Amino acid sequence: ELFYTAQDVLYGRKRNPKAAIKIAIREEFPLRNFLTCPKCGRLITASRSKGRTMYYNYYHCVSSCGWRYKAEDIHDAFMDELRKYKPTVAMLTLYKAVIIEEYNRSQADKAFSKRDLLQQINEQNSRLAKARELLLADAIDSADYKAIKVECERKLQLLEAKIGNVATTPNEDIEALLDIALHNLAHIDERYEKSD
Repeated sequence: ELFYTAQDVLYGRKRNPKAAIKIAIREEFPLRNFLTCPKCGRLITASRSKGRTMYYNYYHCVSSCGWRYKAEDIHDAFMDELRKYKPTVAMLTLYKAVIIEEYNRSQADKAFSKRDLLQQINEQNSRLAKARELLLADAIDSADYKAIKVECERKLQLLEAKIGNVATTPNEDIEALLDIALHNLAHIDERYEKSD
């Protein structure tokens, strides 16, 4: 797969992916740099303020904007919003049925793609055999045959590597994986609260 990605980049068929931006997150401000200011649209940052007896956490915008809110209130509002995305049991059943159907269709598409690649391999082998016959019949010279052979072998290498990527065996335990994923989705708020 890496070989084909490099080939696509070399031949100009694909651009290099941009590097992912890393954001440093502190435990007390998990939403920092993920929220935008409702007043001016900038990314919101966070800080601690010292009171008389303890520290208080705030999410805030730049000082010229002036937007500022207690971190506790923002976290509670975020948890309320997150709970809205928890699916019902009926939704989970529907999700599972749709995903399994799509997975099976994807496996059928892979089988079709594999047949297509095998056909292309056979065509390249036939082309190479015809060129060999033409060389033996003195219809083409050895330089033409070499050019055809090099081109066919390059295409065959690419096709054989592609077929190696397509020829993945289906995951027989897809339902178990799906059950785990749907369980995590059903408990998304608890997972968020317990995560570091």
